[in-house]
Amino acid sequence: MAQGMVCLAADVSVVAMTPDLGAEIRGVDLSAPLSDACFARIVEVFHRYCVIFLRDQELDARLLARFAARFGEPELVSPDERPLPGLPQVSVLGEASRDAGSRSS
Repeated sequence: MAQGMVCLAADVSVVAMTPDLGAEIRGVDLSAPLSDACFARIVEVFHRYCVIFLRDQELDARLLARFAARFGEPELVSPDERPLPGLPQVSVLGEASRDAGSRSS
């Protein structure tokens, strides 16, 4: 799938890490919109393998929050857990930038 294109279920391929636990999902660009069928396929793989890997994603905090929200209403982070300004459902870990638009390595 080309980067930035809408993901369709047909774009998704799965590589099992073991027969029962863990799978890599390929063909998905989480920075682009996901069709309902594509997201349903991701959920199906998650339910089957319990752990999923979506490698090499270019996501800032807002895109990560958008993807996480597809799984349901996120819980707000406690102020003691250093919520990201403007995104109270995202917690800052370590010395990561608190700028919602930046990514940290």
